[in-house]
Amino acid sequence: MSGSADFHRGQLSVGTRMTEAPVAVSLGTPLIEVALKLGDSGARYLLVCDEQARIAGVVSYGDVLRYMARINGDATESWKSRPVESLMTTRFEPSCPIAESEDVLGLVVGETISCVPILEGGRLVGMLTQNDLLMSWERMEPLIDAATVDEITELSNRTLFNRRIHEEWERSQRNGEPLAVLLFDLDFFKQVNDQCGHLIGDTVLSEIACCLRRQFRSYDVVSRFGGDEFAVLCCDCTAESIDSPIRRLQSAVRALTIPGNSVDRHLSLSVGAAVIDSGYEHSSVNNLIHAADRCLYRAKEDGKDCAYRTILHGADEEPMVKVQPATDCSSSDSHAERRGRSSRTDHSEDCVRPSSL
Repeated sequence: MSGSADFHRGQLSVGTRMTEAPVAVSLGTPLIEVALKLGDSGARYLLVCDEQARIAGVVSYGDVLRYMARINGDATESWKSRPVESLMTTRFEPSCPIAESEDVLGLVVGETISCVPILEGGRLVGMLTQNDLLMSWERMEPLIDAATVDEITELSNRTLFNRRIHEEWERSQRNGEPLAVLLFDLDFFKQVNDQCGHLIGDTVLSEIACCLRRQFRSYDVVSRFGGDEFAVLCCDCTAESIDSPIRRLQSAVRALTIPGNSVDRHLSLSVGAAVIDSGYEHSSVNNLIHAADRCLYRAKEDGKDCAYRTILHGADEEPMVKVQPATDCSSSDSHAERRGRSSRTDHSEDCVRPSSL
């Protein structure tokens, strides 16, 4: 916006018209188009709108850069077709389109409107008018990140996972693609806290999170589910293709050491996974999560440090199958397994390289 904007005694005045429209894309826009649009415009933020031109969310240039850094060599470049909403940390409730707001329109044409300032530390971060709340996204973004990211592991939290799984369920149903949920439970974690203290326990959780990031694709949703449980949402991933990252992850976790550990015990994970490949209309998100949870419970009953998976075909569920551990991580990747993680570089060396916490 060129010209001047003044706030005085409950009145906001804008001296000249807005010369540039905000950068905006619609839901479903591929990430490659989002990256190009932000790069060409030089804008720091991009509005995401639904089919009625209502604002659905905001994506920052920093979000795109962080995502690109995580890709780390995508052989098939499949990330480019991922929708823009996969970068949205929050999704707004539907509201009136900005173009139809009388108050905001008044600002654009240089009129004066009545408003109440919203201050934070003496700095103006927003304005409340009769019909609209105008906020500074630059100031709100850190607060939203804090509400959707786990502080210890820096993974997405359960709130964000729950939103993303419903979005990916709808997308997979439209595209006819399989969708997988993997649940991980850190075995004997209470003993780690009791023997080594909660600070060491937090360090262990952080290292588990790093292992999870390395073994899954850049666009898989990796989350801390709560306590010592983690969850991963894998899109377009068959039941067979998730075996390899499970094996590599378990091997990488076994190689971790616990600082200050006075007993000879290594870390391990119990894993439960469920994949739905058809019949979405006859099943639900809860059914998929519950199926993965039953597999996790079976792994716990089977002595821990193992993994079970199942496949859903609508309301029908196949018998659980135990994921057999690989004797050689580097030779365990079949062509079908590589298909499910094509947007991630091979980290098989993480299976055998010990990592000190």
